[in-house]
Amino acid sequence: MKQRILVFSIFLFALLSVGNKVLGQSIEIRDAVFTTGTYSKGANITVPIKFNGCFDTLSQTRLYLSDATGNFINGGSLIGGYAHFFSAFVNGTIPASTPNGAGYKVRVETTNPIKADTSNAFSVGSGFNTIPNLDVALPTSGH
Repeated sequence: MKQRILVFSIFLFALLSVGNKVLGQSIEIRDAVFTTGTYSKGANITVPIKFNGCFDTLSQTRLYLSDATGNFINGGSLIGGYAHFFSAFVNGTIPASTPNGAGYKVRVETTNPIKADTSNAFSVGSGFNTIPNLDVALPTSGH
Protein backbone atom coordinates (compact mmCIF):
# COMPACT_ATOMS: atom_id res chain seq x y z
CA MET A 1 0.00 0.00 0.00
CA LYS A 2 2.83 2.40 0.86
CA GLN A 3 4.46 1.65 -2.48
CA ARG A 4 1.27 2.58 -4.37
CA ILE A 5 0.99 5.84 -2.46
CA LEU A 6 4.64 6.62 -3.22
CA VAL A 7 4.20 5.84 -6.94
CA PHE A 8 1.00 7.90 -7.08
CA SER A 9 2.71 10.80 -5.26
CA ILE A 10 5.64 10.77 -7.69
CA PHE A 11 3.26 10.62 -10.65
CA LEU A 12 1.18 13.50 -9.29
CA PHE A 13 4.28 15.59 -8.60
CA ALA A 14 5.61 14.97 -12.12
CA LEU A 15 2.26 15.81 -13.68
CA LEU A 16 1.97 19.08 -11.77
CA SER A 17 5.62 20.06 -12.33
CA VAL A 18 6.03 19.18 -15.99
CA GLY A 19 2.42 19.31 -17.10
CA ASN A 20 2.08 22.93 -16.08
CA LYS A 21 4.89 23.90 -18.44
CA VAL A 22 3.69 21.76 -21.34
CA LEU A 23 -0.07 22.02 -21.11
CA GLY A 24 -2.29 25.07 -21.12
CA GLN A 25 0.06 27.51 -22.82
CA SER A 26 -1.13 29.69 -25.64
CA ILE A 27 -0.64 33.03 -27.29
CA GLU A 28 -3.54 34.93 -28.76
CA ILE A 29 -4.01 38.01 -30.85
CA ARG A 30 -6.44 40.30 -29.07
CA ASP A 31 -8.89 40.61 -31.98
CA ALA A 32 -11.10 43.09 -30.14
CA VAL A 33 -8.17 45.56 -30.05
CA PHE A 34 -6.36 44.72 -33.33
CA THR A 35 -7.23 47.14 -36.13
CA THR A 36 -8.24 45.27 -39.28
CA GLY A 37 -8.51 48.37 -41.47
CA THR A 38 -6.07 49.26 -44.26
CA TYR A 39 -2.34 49.39 -43.62
CA SER A 40 0.06 51.21 -45.92
CA LYS A 41 3.06 49.62 -47.58
CA GLY A 42 6.16 50.32 -45.53
CA ALA A 43 4.09 51.25 -42.46
CA ASN A 44 4.42 49.91 -38.95
CA ILE A 45 1.88 47.46 -37.60
CA THR A 46 1.26 46.81 -33.92
CA VAL A 47 -0.45 43.57 -32.96
CA PRO A 48 -1.84 43.32 -29.41
CA ILE A 49 -1.20 39.89 -27.90
CA LYS A 50 -1.91 37.96 -24.73
CA PHE A 51 0.15 35.13 -23.26
CA ASN A 52 -1.62 32.36 -21.35
CA GLY A 53 0.46 30.06 -19.17
CA CYS A 54 4.20 29.91 -18.56
CA PHE A 55 6.73 30.54 -21.34
CA ASP A 56 10.48 30.05 -21.27
CA THR A 57 12.36 33.30 -20.59
CA LEU A 58 14.46 32.60 -23.70
CA SER A 59 11.40 32.25 -25.93
CA GLN A 60 11.18 34.56 -28.94
CA THR A 61 8.02 36.06 -30.35
CA ARG A 62 7.86 36.47 -34.12
CA LEU A 63 5.39 38.25 -36.40
CA TYR A 64 4.70 36.90 -39.90
CA LEU A 65 2.69 38.38 -42.79
CA SER A 66 0.64 36.16 -45.09
CA ASP A 67 0.14 36.60 -48.81
CA ALA A 68 -2.84 38.62 -50.10
CA THR A 69 -5.13 35.56 -49.80
CA GLY A 70 -4.30 34.93 -46.13
CA ASN A 71 -2.02 31.93 -46.77
CA PHE A 72 1.28 31.53 -44.97
CA ILE A 73 3.16 29.83 -47.82
CA ASN A 74 6.57 28.72 -46.52
CA GLY A 75 5.65 30.21 -43.16
CA GLY A 76 4.94 33.73 -44.41
CA SER A 77 7.21 36.77 -44.41
CA LEU A 78 8.93 37.59 -41.13
CA ILE A 79 8.07 41.26 -40.48
CA GLY A 80 8.84 41.72 -36.78
CA GLY A 81 9.36 40.22 -33.36
CA TYR A 82 11.43 40.38 -30.21
CA ALA A 83 13.64 38.14 -28.09
CA HIS A 84 11.93 38.54 -24.73
CA PHE A 85 9.34 36.26 -23.26
CA PHE A 86 6.58 38.78 -22.51
CA SER A 87 4.98 41.87 -24.00
CA ALA A 88 1.46 43.14 -24.54
CA PHE A 89 2.10 43.65 -28.26
CA VAL A 90 4.50 42.83 -31.08
CA ASN A 91 5.57 45.34 -33.74
CA GLY A 92 6.41 44.80 -37.38
CA THR A 93 6.74 46.64 -40.67
CA ILE A 94 4.65 45.92 -43.75
CA PRO A 95 7.24 45.50 -46.55
CA ALA A 96 7.17 48.35 -49.09
CA SER A 97 7.02 45.76 -51.89
CA THR A 98 3.77 44.20 -50.58
CA PRO A 99 1.08 44.09 -53.31
CA ASN A 100 -2.27 45.73 -52.61
CA GLY A 101 -4.85 43.30 -51.29
CA ALA A 102 -7.68 42.76 -48.83
CA GLY A 103 -6.98 39.26 -47.48
CA TYR A 104 -3.74 39.73 -45.54
CA LYS A 105 -3.29 38.21 -42.09
CA VAL A 106 -0.55 38.23 -39.49
CA ARG A 107 0.54 35.28 -37.41
CA VAL A 108 2.25 35.58 -34.04
CA GLU A 109 4.46 32.64 -33.06
CA THR A 110 6.53 31.84 -29.99
CA THR A 111 9.59 29.60 -30.03
CA ASN A 112 9.53 27.91 -26.61
CA PRO A 113 6.97 26.48 -26.47
CA ILE A 114 5.95 26.69 -30.11
CA LYS A 115 2.52 28.32 -30.09
CA ALA A 116 0.78 30.52 -32.67
CA ASP A 117 -2.32 32.54 -33.42
CA THR A 118 -3.53 34.16 -36.65
CA SER A 119 -5.37 37.46 -37.02
CA ASN A 120 -8.50 38.29 -38.92
CA ALA A 121 -8.02 39.61 -42.47
CA PHE A 122 -7.00 43.20 -43.18
CA SER A 123 -6.02 45.25 -46.23
CA VAL A 124 -2.71 46.58 -47.50
CA GLY A 125 -2.83 49.50 -49.89
CA SER A 126 -0.99 52.59 -51.03
CA GLY A 127 -0.94 55.57 -48.74
CA PHE A 128 1.17 57.10 -46.03
CA ASN A 129 4.08 54.90 -45.11
CA THR A 130 5.03 56.89 -42.05
CA ILE A 131 3.02 58.11 -39.13
CA PRO A 132 2.82 61.92 -39.02
CA ASN A 133 4.56 63.58 -36.11
CA LEU A 134 2.18 65.06 -33.60
CA ASP A 135 3.02 68.21 -31.66
CA VAL A 136 1.67 67.96 -28.15
CA ALA A 137 1.65 71.05 -25.97
CA LEU A 138 1.91 70.30 -22.28
CA PRO A 139 0.14 72.64 -19.88
CA THR A 140 2.46 75.16 -18.25
CA SER A 141 0.40 75.41 -15.08
CA GLY A 142 -2.04 73.32 -13.13
CA HIS A 143 -2.24 69.59 -12.79
